[in-house]
Amino acid sequence: MKAGATYSPEQIRALLYQCDQLKRTGSISAHQHSVISFAVQWAPYGGTDSSEIFPRFGVCRGRYLSLVAEALLPSPRDDAHSRGVKVRLATVLVHAWVPGSRRRGSV
Repeated sequence: MKAGATYSPEQIRALLYQCDQLKRTGSISAHQHSVISFAVQWAPYGGTDSSEIFPRFGVCRGRYLSLVAEALLPSPRDDAHSRGVKVRLATVLVHAWVPGSRRRGSV
């Protein structure tokens, strides 16, 4: 998934499902789940700016992206599957959230 690409609803649902799995297994907290889910939902648009992020998370875009990255860092307590899911999600979101982007395209 790359910014500016067309994302199918099935692709977004699959990413959200993976995020849900991480929460169910205890690999991420409820707050981290919220942070990652928001990033997945905005991925088809190249991310969003602080006007959408700040009211929800209380941080600017740069700090928010750091929170996403931190949430997806593999942890020693993660099993191999969870580590793989985190790495894949991080890769997708890094490519989807273009630096300095505003709302782009549509799903």
